[in-house]
Amino acid sequence: MIIVNVNDISFFTTGKIATTTLVSIPGAESREIKNKSEYVPTVMNFVAGKQKVLLLREPEERFYAGLFQYLMIEHPLSFLNWKKEIGFSLFNTVFVPKLLNSTYWWNLIERYFDSVDWLYDEEMMTGQEKYHFGNWLTGLELDNSFDYLHFRNLSPFLDEKSIQHTRFNESKFMLGIDNVKLVLDIFEQMKIGISKTKHVNEDNVLDFIKSERLIYDKLMCKEYYAVQ
Repeated sequence: MIIVNVNDISFFTTGKIATTTLVSIPGAESREIKNKSEYVPTVMNFVAGKQKVLLLREPEERFYAGLFQYLMIEHPLSFLNWKKEIGFSLFNTVFVPKLLNSTYWWNLIERYFDSVDWLYDEEMMTGQEKYHFGNWLTGLELDNSFDYLHFRNLSPFLDEKSIQHTRFNESKFMLGIDNVKLVLDIFEQMKIGISKTKHVNEDNVLDFIKSERLIYDKLMCKEYYAVQ
């Protein structure tokens, strides 16, 4: 989890929930909380006196988006590292077309899940996996002092507070793929590829995020713009 202070607001968030947008705001300060023992002292020292806003994103959507970014950018054998190895031009002409093939993703996901067990035991996740698509709401200590904001409402919220900001697409930014539609098409092919694997299907994913989804649904009833 990351806490990002912007003016008199403390945003509580994690991977794939507008973290890059928030930390890129001029003057923003952030603290990462890696374990539960850091939570109370960080909140006491870094958040005291500020409005606390917890950002929300639909858990299934975040799971797929986080897995996508992890494989594209964060994994040791990520496509970003391939791009660095073979060069920008060759990556775009030879490798990007492969990403538009769901069979390519099916083979990749099969090999990835052959080497991990976290879908059934979240404690087996690495730090980067937890950050990008692990359940996080289940471990939070929430009280009536929090406001809740869906991340798609972040821009109007920041505009309302007269806070200048720029939205980032991490895959587009890091891989240099300028066509947003192309990034979205690659993402859809990944989801199709996942649906064909023996390890991951919609039922498995829904079971993995089940507890997270229950908390998300309750908090969305208190969402900032829903209760205005």
